[in-house]
Amino acid sequence: MYRAGVLKEFVGGYRELQQILEKGGPVAREACFTSGDGTHYSKLSSAISEFDADFLSEAAEYSHNAALYALTPRGPSFDRTSTYPSKPRAYYRENDEDWTVSMTTK
Repeated sequence: MYRAGVLKEFVGGYRELQQILEKGGPVAREACFTSGDGTHYSKLSSAISEFDADFLSEAAEYSHNAALYALTPRGPSFDRTSTYPSKPRAYYRENDEDWTVSMTTK
């Protein structure tokens, strides 16, 4: 259910999450769901709401940043990222954005 909670952060709502998990396919498999797992939005809502919302939001952000390593052609590979990765430097270069480091990271 934790994986479904992180996925919910990306898709928005529980009904959208239900539709994705009911369809099956690679996203549902990666979230460890099959069509018979009871993916009704109310069940998802009650189970996922038990998780800390800030924790799920941070986990989704780290997942997004880790995926960027796989999508950017330059820089370290996806499997060499830290446990809590920030966006890769190549992302900022490719999108012509300023790269800054927070004081807490320094």
